[in-house]
Amino acid sequence: MSSDLKTAAYLKTHFEELVKHLIVVVDSQEENAVHQLRIHIKKLYALIKLLDQTEPESNIKKMFRPARSLFKLAGEIREIHLDLKKLKDLEKEHSDQKTALLEQLQKKSDQLSKKRTKWKDKINTLLTLFKKYDYRLNTALLHDHFRKLLVMASNFMHQGSFHEARKQIKSVLYLKDLLPEEKQDFMGIDFAFLEKLQEIMGYWNDLLNSSLRKDGKKENQFLQESFEKLNRELKASSREFLDTVYQKK
Repeated sequence: MSSDLKTAAYLKTHFEELVKHLIVVVDSQEENAVHQLRIHIKKLYALIKLLDQTEPESNIKKMFRPARSLFKLAGEIREIHLDLKKLKDLEKEHSDQKTALLEQLQKKSDQLSKKRTKWKDKINTLLTLFKKYDYRLNTALLHDHFRKLLVMASNFMHQGSFHEARKQIKSVLYLKDLLPEEKQDFMGIDFAFLEKLQEIMGYWNDLLNSSLRKDGKKENQFLQESFEKLNRELKASSREFLDTVYQKK
């Protein structure tokens, strides 16, 4: 099997970005750094899941577990940041809800900061380890992988599992960076459509997980209404998802 897609540059770029943002996250939990750290972990994991299928003897997925644990903790902090932003947008910055959220944020931040040395050591160890590898893929294999991911996304959308659908879509969007632009066109996929759809799904997921939406208070009822409206729109879009995502030639 020919190998025309090198993965070393992709792994190196996103691991180095992960390390850069981790330094900020463990010291201050700055909002954008938390968000960027999670993005680069997701980009790495998208490739690692594929490599785990094509190179099962490498044990690559198991090696990446420390980064996944970091991703989960950073995600809990990210959700609190998003709820605090909603309060600011609602001009409720002095409410009891904000006090409770800040207490939660401090608790999660302490969990991360107390183990800052451990996290830095683990991620730097992973960076050193993965720099040794130059896994290769071919375009046909990636094309087939994209098709499988998009079929899975379609199935999840029909089930109303839009977060799971979004994860498959995001994997496609991340991994297209392995391709030069002319080969992206060869895939016949409307990547711009996928980008727009995943943004809508991201907002849906933010509302799904929002503690403000879940609290049942009348003043936050509009969040539930927004959630239900998005839910209906996404269910409607699931009917022709595959026909839409594959560009007509």
